Amino acid sequence: MSEKIDQPNIDPKLRKTARDIKKILRRNDYAGSFVIVSKTHAEFRIHFPSWTSIQLDGNQIRVKARQVDFKSKTEQIKMFDDMVHVLENMRMVGGMIFENMNNIIKMIEKTIEITYSDDLGFVSDEED
Repeated sequence: MSEKIDQPNIDPKLRKTARDIKKILRRNDYAGSFVIVSKTHAEFRIHFPSWTSIQLDGNQIRVKARQVDFKSKTEQIKMFDDMVHVLENMRMVGGMIFENMNNIIKMIEKTIEITYSDDLGFVSDEED
C-alpha cells in the first residue's frame, strides 16, 4: 500500500507563468528577480546569468571566481564588476519595491484594518 504524498498547494497557471518568465531570462542570459501574485498564491524567482558566475544550488549560492577559472586577472575582475552590478541593482530595486508596497499598505491602514496571514501561498519551485 502506498502512502498518499501531499502535493504542494500551488496555482498551476501562476507556476507556469513564473517558469515562462525564467525561460526568457535564461534564453537571453539576463539576470532577474520577480514576484507574481494571483488572488491566492505568489511565485518568486531569482535568476543569475552565466556571465556572473553565480549559481543557485538549493538554498546555497555558489560563485565560480577562482583565478584558475579565468584566462586573465582582467577577465576575473570584469566578472566581479558585472556580478556586483547585478547584485546591487537587484538589491536597490528590491528595496524600492519594499518601500513602495510598505507605504501603500500604511496609507490603506489609515482607512481600514488590514489582516493577513504569514502563509502567503508561496511554494518553492526548485525545478526552475
